[in-house]
Amino acid sequence: VFDICLRYYRATKATIVTKVTVINNITKVTINKEGFDAKPGQWVSLKVPEISFHEWHPFSISSLDRELDGTTTFSVHIKDMGMGQWTNMAKTITNVTNVQVQGPWGVPMAPIDSSPTVYFCAGGVGITPVL
Repeated sequence: VFDICLRYYRATKATIVTKVTVINNITKVTINKEGFDAKPGQWVSLKVPEISFHEWHPFSISSLDRELDGTTTFSVHIKDMGMGQWTNMAKTITNVTNVQVQGPWGVPMAPIDSSPTVYFCAGGVGITPVL
């Protein structure tokens, strides 16, 4: 119960969509979230009530910018998976859209300089954190 309450509280913190770019079938959503801090390889869950009130969708953080004034802006890229899909409706997100964010989740990559040999295995959209 505590975990659910904590997630809800964090999701209600101020979240501002600062920019939305659609190129071909990819929607890039840039978000500014109060108190947000992430590391490479982590991901977030997004909920856009205007698209679906109950659905949360996971996306890798594709860029993270920390400004001098202390704000953090991050981006996710959403691939359109076809008509009728949540990802198809993501291109309707605008700067005034209410977006809720949970996360960041995931453990950052382990230090690779501690081993003489490192193997990476990834595929699909899950390859983003590995890059």
